Amino acid sequence: MNRNYFIIIVSVLIFISCNSKKEITYTQIRNEYNTYRIFGKKSKLRKSYNLLIVNEDFKKNKITPKNFDLAIPILIDMEKYDFLKNLLKQSNSGLSDYHLEFYNNHITGLKYQCKDSIISNKSFNKNLIVIKNQIDFNIKDSTLLFDYFITKLYLSDINSVLKEVDLLKTKNKNFSIDFYDKVLKETIEEYSLKIRRC
Repeated sequence: MNRNYFIIIVSVLIFISCNSKKEITYTQIRNEYNTYRIFGKKSKLRKSYNLLIVNEDFKKNKITPKNFDLAIPILIDMEKYDFLKNLLKQSNSGLSDYHLEFYNNHITGLKYQCKDSIISNKSFNKNLIVIKNQIDFNIKDSTLLFDYFITKLYLSDINSVLKEVDLLKTKNKNFSIDFYDKVLKETIEEYSLKIRRC
């Protein structure tokens, strides 16, 4: 009886340990990646990627609603464009049709950015059309404005993009002036520093 009780306790502890290990692994990935984003340490990016590809959940399920917000940026920053495109085709990612199309165009644009500017610019311009169509149906979705203006950075210089924000601010009153000036513009300025220039 005591032996059976001991076996049950050990089994429960092993089960808890296995589950917490998986959770800690995702936490580790996020911590390493966040450190890379803040300090720009490439070693932290590589470590987050190495942790990601050995994570049991990622190996089994690929990109899912549970990990897409972490996996996609890591793979993009590691320039694993073909790998990511294949994952998006295979996975039950839970991403909307809009996001699947957006990411596919974005990945193509990045892949050819320094190889073929015609293909790259065509992909980013496709995304502007995709985003504008989405905005027509969701005029109060601020995330679409981020998608739009971040994409514009790949096609225009920062000053032109910021001028376009100022113009939109006078026309679109769905968002506050603080949103345009302190959130949108600051995010655009910060992101512009991270864009690879060929």
